[in-house]
Amino acid sequence: YNKWKNEAENFEIDGHFPVRELWARAAAAWDEILADARGRGARSVLVVAHNAVIQALVADALKLDECYFRRLLQSNCGVTVVDFVGGSSGGVRVDRLNQTPAPPIARVASGAGRKALGRVVLCQHAATTLSQCGRGDAGGVLLGALDARLSEAGRAQAQALGAALADVGVAKVLMSPRMAARETAAAIAVEAVQGGKVELAEAPSLFFDMAHAGNGDVVGGAHGPANPVDFALASLGSIDKPAQLSAPASPQLWEAAGEAYHELRAAAAAAGESVVVAVTHPALTVALTCRALGLPPAAATAMRVDAGSMTVLDFPDGVEGTPVLRAHNYTAHLGSWAVPVTRVEEVADAASELENAY
Repeated sequence: YNKWKNEAENFEIDGHFPVRELWARAAAAWDEILADARGRGARSVLVVAHNAVIQALVADALKLDECYFRRLLQSNCGVTVVDFVGGSSGGVRVDRLNQTPAPPIARVASGAGRKALGRVVLCQHAATTLSQCGRGDAGGVLLGALDARLSEAGRAQAQALGAALADVGVAKVLMSPRMAARETAAAIAVEAVQGGKVELAEAPSLFFDMAHAGNGDVVGGAHGPANPVDFALASLGSIDKPAQLSAPASPQLWEAAGEAYHELRAAAAAAGESVVVAVTHPALTVALTCRALGLPPAAATAMRVDAGSMTVLDFPDGVEGTPVLRAHNYTAHLGSWAVPVTRVEEVADAASELENAY
């Protein structure tokens, strides 16, 4: 029992290792699914399976081994979307993870997963006034050159985000010092305070100025100097396009994410079983998620983040233990203000840009 509970990947029964065999079947399933899709000329495929199978399929697509069993949560009726962007790099992108009918932070949510002794919700700030401009936030907010306010759509997103976080036991809302994050956090606090006392605090660690990182070397020496096109796809913060890094997280971003993760775990420890909310920016959301899961910097290209979305990290063994990703890029609470699931043509564009980035 202890082996199954604490080290499932090494659990053996009658000469069989169930989790290892599950991973092997997932790899074989992908071969069959993708071959069938190519044979039919299909661009989108719906796979209906049990939660453990979905976990294995997602992990195998991301090249994660069996130790990630139970770390990428999949609830009943949860939808996970994986984009195969192709190219010689074999790019894979997690568009959504565990999109459930009820918000993943609701008190009466799915019973999937163990009870969390601590919970951190990473909130991407809502859409900004730069979203209607060409490269939008990719040329401003992401790189730190501009400090944009929320657009009308962004204010609606922020209110929806706050409503989703109301009455779930939020104890503290940490925010980047940038305007978009502050305005999003304020909207969350207005709703969350209805469930009790909520502390609203600025956290400089939740903002990383990429425009000046490493004397302009944003994505590391192997990828060249700072440039919005080098670092972001499409219009970050837009309500109709996703945010995604087109190159691995730079050493500077990776270090900053580590500092932010340390601060968030300390806040979660102080909050006990209450929820800590962190309002930040696309690059840090992705890097924080990767660091929490023990993924390498290169995995940053495999995570999509949308304006007003939530990424939920649970700590069933306490904040010093291994976290569980309950949901990533959750946007169901946004309703008509959500970014649609990736369109086929966007996958093709992403494949081309990832190919160029490498």
